[in-house]
Amino acid sequence: MSGEQGDTQASAGQQLRQAREAAGLHVAALAGALKVPVHKLEALEADDYAAFNDHVFMRALASSICRTLGLEVQPVLDKLPRSAIKGFDAQRMHLNAPIKARAGKSGGMAASSGGVSRKAVGAVVLLLLGAAAVYFMPDGMLDRGDAEQGREVTSQPVDAVPAPAAALPAAPAADVPAAAALPAAAPTGAVPAAIDTPPAAAPAAAAPAAAAAAATDAVPPALPGQAPLAFSATAPSWVQVKDARGAVVLSKNLGAGETAQVSATLPVQVVVGRVAATTLQVRGQPFDLAAVAQGKDVARFEVK
Repeated sequence: MSGEQGDTQASAGQQLRQAREAAGLHVAALAGALKVPVHKLEALEADDYAAFNDHVFMRALASSICRTLGLEVQPVLDKLPRSAIKGFDAQRMHLNAPIKARAGKSGGMAASSGGVSRKAVGAVVLLLLGAAAVYFMPDGMLDRGDAEQGREVTSQPVDAVPAPAAALPAAPAADVPAAAALPAAAPTGAVPAAIDTPPAAAPAAAAPAAAAAAATDAVPPALPGQAPLAFSATAPSWVQVKDARGAVVLSKNLGAGETAQVSATLPVQVVVGRVAATTLQVRGQPFDLAAVAQGKDVARFEVK
């Protein structure tokens, strides 16, 4: 009877220690079986409740020890402290406290934090949309943009050509009164003058053709280890050639009927903007651009 009273009067930690010693277990062995630190078991057996930040964990540990040692759980738990429940007295709230002011401050903080979070989410969404737009952009769109920019650049000198052409009719216009005055003196002499005028314009028209032929024939001589490349375009296109060192040796926008030649140290990296409108000859032999383009509008390949 006195033994039962002693067990009843013993603290929870003393009961756990007595049960462990009766089972012949070392505190380290019991800690290893329960997978908890040894100092936690020692603190529980010493009734050092301050070593536990959470009383719920302490009570759960005591329950596990009781089950392991075959000890009744409830008498031990009854002697352990429970988690303190904060009441109204602990909060020290008074009836005259400015509840609305506190609510306003907390609401303002929540609104400001909500605004910041919305801005952050919006920025992330914009970044994701931009990345998706760049990722799903077709391969040839950027190259077409470069080709369109190249067309604008080439169109500027082309638009300047009609100015002399518009000035050419001014000279015959000045000759019209003279031709009209000739029939009064010699009507038959005006006919040869009118017939002789077109042959004078023929050499001027033949000059661009001769210049184009000279440019086509002026292929730079290929040195040892180099390959001559000749490009020609049937519609607006653009080409770029880099030599073995990565230096750009040719970058040009080609108009319809234009050609470009270059000799570069092998291997060379070649980019053709519009495959369908461009032809290439390497060492005087035609090069199949459609095969390397694989159905795309832009061809990127290497000539070795």
